[in-house]
Amino acid sequence: ETLWCAGAHSVLAPIWPVWTDETDDFLRGFYRRLARLPRSEALRETQCEHIRRGSGLIVWSGWQLYGETGRIRM
Repeated sequence: ETLWCAGAHSVLAPIWPVWTDETDDFLRGFYRRLARLPRSEALRETQCEHIRRGSGLIVWSGWQLYGETGRIRM
């Protein structure tokens, strides 16, 4: 909420605490995809990749995108 109030157009946040090495990998994959995809699609592709890998639910299912879902304007 603080980021949103400060002017962020969107926020990717977990709905529960996530403190695993796989979380770091998940976020790297998400941010790598942002260069070519809208935010919502980058999240979906990252989640699908982790499902295919057999990552636990705790790694990929608790992420929620709030706000704008389109491409990041640079």
